Amino acid sequence: MHAHQNQQEDQYLKLQAFPQQLQYEVEKVNLITPRKPLSPLIGLRSHQELHKELKMTHNRRLSQERKTELQRALEERKWGQMKKASRDQEEAKKNRSPLRQELMKRHHRLQLEREEQREEPEFLRVKERLRRTAVQDAGEKEA
Repeated sequence: MHAHQNQQEDQYLKLQAFPQQLQYEVEKVNLITPRKPLSPLIGLRSHQELHKELKMTHNRRLSQERKTELQRALEERKWGQMKKASRDQEEAKKNRSPLRQELMKRHHRLQLEREEQREEPEFLRVKERLRRTAVQDAGEKEA
């Protein structure tokens, strides 16, 4: 009988607390909740692009974590080799000496002359050779 009386008292206390809780929730709904002021940085286009890039980088790292350690090591090695090769090419371009530059110009000019000679019809080249030999033969006979 004593347990039954305790249950009735608990229910009575719950019913008394319910209207107070209900009243608090109604007051809470009617209140204007303050909003966090917007940062002027968040609205900037550069900030949005940076945020987008960070999300993409994060997603890329998550996808890399699924790879095996060997695959990641090979990719890092390949990337390092490519970076070193490009750095070496840049140094080679910058460190050309004046003599080397002049030799390259001369080589380029000679290649252009050879291409021009190839474009000339063959019969003109043969005719030119014949003239040279004829002039040389005439010079030898006079001597």
